[in-house]
Amino acid sequence: MTMISKLTSATNKILLPVLMTVLTAGCASDEPRPSGRSSLPVEFTDIFVERGTRSELTTGNLQEFRVFGFVDNPPSPLFNGALVSRSGDKWVTARPEYWYPSHSYYFSGIAPADEESGWTFTPTTDSGAPYYGGGTLEFDFRKQYGDADLIYAFSGRIDTPSALSAMPPVELVFRHLLSKVRFVIFNDLKNSHYLINVSLIQLQEICGKATIDLNKPEPRWQQKDYTTSWLNIPGGLARTDMPVTSPDRFLIPVSLPQTKIAIQTQVFFNPNETGTEGHVFSELHTLTAEMPEVDFKPGYTYEFIARLTPGNVLGDGGKLSPIIFTVHESYMWDSNIDTDL
Repeated sequence: MTMISKLTSATNKILLPVLMTVLTAGCASDEPRPSGRSSLPVEFTDIFVERGTRSELTTGNLQEFRVFGFVDNPPSPLFNGALVSRSGDKWVTARPEYWYPSHSYYFSGIAPADEESGWTFTPTTDSGAPYYGGGTLEFDFRKQYGDADLIYAFSGRIDTPSALSAMPPVELVFRHLLSKVRFVIFNDLKNSHYLINVSLIQLQEICGKATIDLNKPEPRWQQKDYTTSWLNIPGGLARTDMPVTSPDRFLIPVSLPQTKIAIQTQVFFNPNETGTEGHVFSELHTLTAEMPEVDFKPGYTYEFIARLTPGNVLGDGGKLSPIIFTVHESYMWDSNIDTDL
């Protein structure tokens, strides 16, 4: 099968309609509240994102999030998706709620906050502590196709005193729930006149929808409804002295045995020592490689590295050598993993 037919298939997958994710309105439930409400509003401060760098949601660029919360146990919700927005050095809640004395509070924050980001949150119904999180998240990769980060924060238990005269703002530390991936393609043709145009990198049959129960001590994503997706990632021109580095993309941390990596290449001859133009020197080839065995983890960066030799890109397409990817894993959510040239 040619790459054109593969791309057409992928495009059809992308154009299939998907269910709209509906975030709940910011108002709280009409369930009975504790008595004796104070005049002290619940406020948020010191919003921090773990291990953020440039391409994703960070402490510096996070401007708003959705908040969910309950008092004592889930049947007494306090926030149900209220929008919390940054205003200068402060965070402002769209609909204020207030502290009650002698009670326990639990808060969850989720970002991005917009309705097209692909997530749906279902608050927990468990009525027994301890609580490790506030509910279950469902995420549909096909809403953003890897362009959007997803972060979550849980406050843990916050108790109010019986004599309630003041309460400090709630602090939230967000953690990344997706894996970040990028591709680095090296030109190993050993002659600076030969350029490799990597016109496309394609991930086939990756996890398209999943859920994670954040109220588990060690929550893990689980694929939902066997949903898969395809993802096209831009490539570029690989010189012998400079590899192609793809843009970062965010994936659901679920490994599937059927996932493949396809790349489309063509070699050009450049008579000059510099520049990016040249004469066509090979056919347009498409090779499909096996996905390396990777245990994707939330908040980690995975750099997929391939070195293209003459056997990979020159000659009869049916006789080309398979492309082999190696993977560098980084816990630090790093945008600059060191890769030897």
